[in-house]
Amino acid sequence: MKKLIIQAFLSFMLVNIALSTFASDWHYGIRASIFWIGERAAWVGAHFSPPGTMSSWDPHWRDNYGGIDHPIQRIGYFPARFAPTENPFYVALPFNDTTSANRELTRKFVPVAWTKRNGSKCFGRWIEIRAPATGKRCFAQWMDVGPWTTDDASYVFGHSRPKAPYGIDVSPAVRDYLGIHSGDRVDWRFADEQNLPFGPWIQAKEEAIIFQAIKRKIH
Repeated sequence: MKKLIIQAFLSFMLVNIALSTFASDWHYGIRASIFWIGERAAWVGAHFSPPGTMSSWDPHWRDNYGGIDHPIQRIGYFPARFAPTENPFYVALPFNDTTSANRELTRKFVPVAWTKRNGSKCFGRWIEIRAPATGKRCFAQWMDVGPWTTDDASYVFGHSRPKAPYGIDVSPAVRDYLGIHSGDRVDWRFADEQNLPFGPWIQAKEEAIIFQAIKRKIH
């Protein structure tokens, strides 16, 4: 009995190690759409885009960010009217690991080594994105779910193509850094957050932490 338990445990660990490696593979030629915190709800063809006041993991996303991350009124990589208290380099990917409907997919696909944040193992994960058309690459955090689907685990964590026409939502900061437009194709993969190269995504994250501390002190 003890031998069977050990064998089962080793098999479980090997599967998750494989998935962890699998999850760092590149996803090539993925169509990107632009989204932002605070955007209005809208229908895009037959697909509904919910309001950006909240994310799938943060019911107060806009408030926690500090306001609407306006896609046009900007200074550098930041919204023009306020200093954000969260990282402006963010994305959405089409899988939600916190819904009961996705429980089995979460168990099967999400690496066991990932720890939970905000009740989710996916929330806040760093990814690397590159734009073949411009030759640029950047890093961003997975902060919401979409576009359009919430259960596409075989794409997000595997080698399948996205179910929807678009496979990743990127923020205005990511858009501007990469020099892309909605509908352009990008490549992306999960990144090791312990070894992120320095860039505006790190600087913005650090500044957001400082602004957040100041905001808490004032209030």
